[in-house]
Amino acid sequence: MSRTLSIGLLDRTPGWDILLEWTGAPWRVVHNVSELSVERFALIITNRHLWKEEIEAVEAFVSSGGAVLDIGRFLPHMMPNAIERRWFTSVLSGASDAFSTGIPILDLHGRGVGPRQRDLLNGLLGFFPMGRGVVATLGIDPGLMMYDYRARAKRFPGLDGKHPAERVARLTKGEIGLLLRRIVVHLFHEQRLPFVRKRSFPADASNVFCFRVDSDYGSREQIDALYDVARSTSMPMTWFIHTEGHSGWLDRFVRFEGQESAFHCSRHKTFPEKERNLANMQEGCRALKDAGLEVSGYAAPNGIWHHGIAQAIEEQDFLYSSEFGLAYDALPFNPILPMNRRVNNDFYRALQIPVHPISVGNLARVGISDERMIDYYKNVIAWKEYSQEPLIFYHHPTHERWGVVEQIIEAAHNPNVLLLRFGEYAEWWSKRTVSQFEVALDDGNLNLYSYNRDSSVFLDLFFDDGTVGIVKDDGMISLADIPKMYPSNPPESREKHSHLRKFSFTVARRALRDSLIRMGR
Repeated sequence: MSRTLSIGLLDRTPGWDILLEWTGAPWRVVHNVSELSVERFALIITNRHLWKEEIEAVEAFVSSGGAVLDIGRFLPHMMPNAIERRWFTSVLSGASDAFSTGIPILDLHGRGVGPRQRDLLNGLLGFFPMGRGVVATLGIDPGLMMYDYRARAKRFPGLDGKHPAERVARLTKGEIGLLLRRIVVHLFHEQRLPFVRKRSFPADASNVFCFRVDSDYGSREQIDALYDVARSTSMPMTWFIHTEGHSGWLDRFVRFEGQESAFHCSRHKTFPEKERNLANMQEGCRALKDAGLEVSGYAAPNGIWHHGIAQAIEEQDFLYSSEFGLAYDALPFNPILPMNRRVNNDFYRALQIPVHPISVGNLARVGISDERMIDYYKNVIAWKEYSQEPLIFYHHPTHERWGVVEQIIEAAHNPNVLLLRFGEYAEWWSKRTVSQFEVALDDGNLNLYSYNRDSSVFLDLFFDDGTVGIVKDDGMISLADIPKMYPSNPPESREKHSHLRKFSFTVARRALRDSLIRMGR
């Protein structure tokens, strides 16, 4: 029997568009219950209310050997005694299973449906056999999380009992996306099917490494010292320039070789409405243009993101932006427009490129030594490589510690990791987004057909024995002919983190101090 290795979604929403683009798998909306067959779909996502005939069709689909990912819409009708409704806040994994490995904390803050048997992620996730198939239940709707742009101060797993803090996105979009990808792969393998997806990195690169510099108030000497690090390590950094902080010598950045210039701010401040943010952008971009610099990227001061900033980014026609107040440690995505602006499109044009939000300044504030900072970043890099997340970090020249920066670059700079500027990764991700493909499994062969797939967008193939292959070309491909690789083992476990979401006076004081500093600038 031929099996189409595709995902069916019952309700298309902007949030699920982002999440399914992150999975990289082929998918489409299920328009009619008559389409629900294991020949047409390997997986169905039930993410909306189901009518009686739809419940019956989904039950028949899974009973005949299909898989279902349920967001509290199907199982309450089929197994009401096996699940319960409850509130999810921060789920601490504390486990080493394949789903939670490398995900220390999931910040959710929502009501949902989870299994009474709390075996996985404290009852956020559960699996139920049904006929010849399987149903996975996920306690919250991750699609709704993608609309949230609120931020809060959080502590992150650190070293030696010292935990850095930063004001970042309230919900862990990157972590829920990683969990969803792992669930989808598992559900394919439960059916003895390979999982095929678009790779998150160009061609056969094992990862990408991007390094962002927020030039905030950096002196000539500090800017030159960091540029010397970029040259000595052959690292193409992306410099987000604070024009007011370098007034009179912006032409210094013009002479940088192999680097990318982007815009940070004129006045180091973000405002609650579009108009003042746009004026701040226009003033700074004029100064850069007068100095001979053309920029296509932006990062808001202090990582703040809201629709007033996003609308100014849109009007200024930036290609991409990077704000950890919207998302961090995640794959790129286009933020969702507010409801009143979703006419012909659901998304802002500028791509969001999330970054790891902890800089050496965050680590220094909690007393972590330079030597241990290097250990911290090596650990983060190892986990990101294991989870197939891009290596994207940032630094402020005013924090100096050039040796730490060199070691971060050295740790990430292995031969198969692609060193990219932010603009290059944004341009490639746009090519990935428009690249589409269809794939079916027929008697041990993959029948692969692509349309608009760029030559640099290769495909990952996850075999059900845990190995991984890479596919480049279309056509009929024998699974036996695809070279298999074993993924790396997870790094050593991080420190305990069960206390990191408890109230901390230290974090509260620091957040208040930072807010007062921002207000004063």
